[in-house]
Amino acid sequence: MGTLVVSNGRADAFTFGATWDANCVGNPSPDSCSLQKLLDSQGITVDTTNPTPVELFGPGASTGKVLFSVAQNAPKNKFGVYDPTTLALTQLIAGTPNSPNLLPGIYTFAYESASQFGFYLGADDQIFYSQSALNSGQKQQFLAYKLSSSTATKQDYAIAFEDLEINKASDSDFNDFVALVSIQTTAVPEPAVVGSLGLMAGMLTLTRRRRRSIEG
Repeated sequence: MGTLVVSNGRADAFTFGATWDANCVGNPSPDSCSLQKLLDSQGITVDTTNPTPVELFGPGASTGKVLFSVAQNAPKNKFGVYDPTTLALTQLIAGTPNSPNLLPGIYTFAYESASQFGFYLGADDQIFYSQSALNSGQKQQFLAYKLSSSTATKQDYAIAFEDLEINKASDSDFNDFVALVSIQTTAVPEPAVVGSLGLMAGMLTLTRRRRRSIEG
């Protein structure tokens, strides 16, 4: 459970495990604690079986809020960002209540980085990264869903973590930490474009000098 298979550039549907939780968001149905139902309850329209294939984010200024932490480990689950080069951690959330309902709006976070960063969740002395390659057995513990509110300079995501190692006493339901994050980015011209602009500016300067020489 909890696998995303990519073949020939296309991703097959993500498979969740059967959640151990029940009675979320005031809904007694057996699947009320599934990630899909939790996001649906907040009007977030995504297909959770079709996550966005992204593991690193930014650069830019990000803000966010925690929606759900349906997990016994929620009070000690540390959430934050990390540098993918040095793996240095920056904690943003020091834990939340374990709740089957929407968390109060006090669990917000903000971060700004001039380079790309990843998200992590520290659970039971084990850290899970948004980059699967950094996790034990290269297991996928993180999901992201790009939202329709995204623009050319603002990327909005719903993100989710599984806080127990997949295939090791884990239900693989990815409802243990669910948050919304918005990353404001600044468009930077490609190097080739920058070079072209510099060349054009140089040619314009040279042309002006020639005109002045002729007029003089």
